[in-house]
Amino acid sequence: DKRKKLVVEAEEVLREELVAFESWQQSLGTVPMITMLQTRAERIRAKELAKVDSKLGGLSVTEKETVDRITKGIVNKLLHGPMTQLRRVNDAE
Repeated sequence: DKRKKLVVEAEEVLREELVAFESWQQSLGTVPMITMLQTRAERIRAKELAKVDSKLGGLSVTEKETVDRITKGIVNKLLHGPMTQLRRVNDAE
């Protein structure tokens, strides 16, 4: 009957939402680790740029912004693999 069909449909929606919620809940474990990696990498990047700041004195503001963007891009690319692996490991658990 119509009510049974609606109950079955509602149960299916609930199962799908439960799976999505559990996946989201598991991902919360990786968030602090990823944030820590990104923060540490940014600190190192900024420290290294500060070390060479006097050597970059001849650069224009635009050129310094370009160096900043390039170094951020390098850091992001270096972190992409480890962060993807962390997410993959967390999803497998």
